[in-house]
Amino acid sequence: MSTPYGKVCVKRHVYQPVCGGVSYVPADSTAGIVGKSTPRLAKLLASDYCEGSARKVSARFKEHHEVEVSKDLVRDVSLRISRHAKEVESRWSYAMPEEVSLCGVSSVSISRDGAMVHLLDGLPGKPKRKPGYREAMCGVISLYGHEGKLLHSIYLGVGAQEKKGAFTHLLEEEAERLKAQFEEAGLRPVYVGVADGAPDNWTQLERLTDYQVTDYYHVTERLYKLAAVMPLPSKKRAQWVSQQKSTLLNEPGGAALVVERARQAAAGVKTQKRREIARQQVVYLENQQHRMNYFQMQEKGLPIGSGTVEAGCKTLIKARLGGSGMRWLNVHADDMLIVRALKLSAGRYEQYWKKRMRYAA
Repeated sequence: MSTPYGKVCVKRHVYQPVCGGVSYVPADSTAGIVGKSTPRLAKLLASDYCEGSARKVSARFKEHHEVEVSKDLVRDVSLRISRHAKEVESRWSYAMPEEVSLCGVSSVSISRDGAMVHLLDGLPGKPKRKPGYREAMCGVISLYGHEGKLLHSIYLGVGAQEKKGAFTHLLEEEAERLKAQFEEAGLRPVYVGVADGAPDNWTQLERLTDYQVTDYYHVTERLYKLAAVMPLPSKKRAQWVSQQKSTLLNEPGGAALVVERARQAAAGVKTQKRREIARQQVVYLENQQHRMNYFQMQEKGLPIGSGTVEAGCKTLIKARLGGSGMRWLNVHADDMLIVRALKLSAGRYEQYWKKRMRYAA
């Protein structure tokens, strides 16, 4: 058996039905053994593998613990942990970190977004589809205090899917569990859905939240793209964008004013190619106008930006799955995101291991 201090030999009783089949080892189940590793080693390996390759984990263990750990063991242990975490994710709930008081939460933002990852379908050694870039999904539920201070973020991640059904279900379950926690405490924070303009996002967020707002920074990006094709000097373009941003943030009904100005600006664009670019930006703004009430949202102290989910896409997905030259099987990418989400959500990785040992799962 592998431990953080080297291999040890442990005698155990093994039971198997007379007709054969799967062997049962009571000692392994009670002690929480993961494959051929102790819980302590498995916890360390899975944690390190979330941050870097199996080769780096193996080298780090040799340097810090003076213990040889094979790359295959790192991958096997991490895979077992992720598969188990996936099995129990709908049954186990996690408490807030001690420093976060539910009474201090005034609003909750629920956001979803995706990041492109180089993925391949199939099983190890049996690929089924030519590798290509597809969208892995990230969800972030953020808790804000009475002064708009970010108190805590819960991260969720799922590999690429055709219709994103598993991700939608996962985010829905997590949001409902959180709402139940607040209801049990007799609290009712304001729930805000924040995302970009993709229709799939709003189909779900409208069910889960009281208010919906299109990410302010996505909207300003569209304004910059529109200004870039306007027949004006660069200084005038910058001034135009600055005026629209000020209108959105500081004037009631600012969204309608900005959309009308965008239409007028698009009408003055000269060439056909530039007119098409301008048209796309105007259509986006028109479609999102009813979710661009930034002045009212700020007055109520509610979030207007999806910075937490944008950061989540980078830290949860891209930082681990999007390295130079990396290509992942989709099933392995999904497994990695499960454990990495536990690590990024403060306190959850430790709680997972406490529950695992308590229930000897």
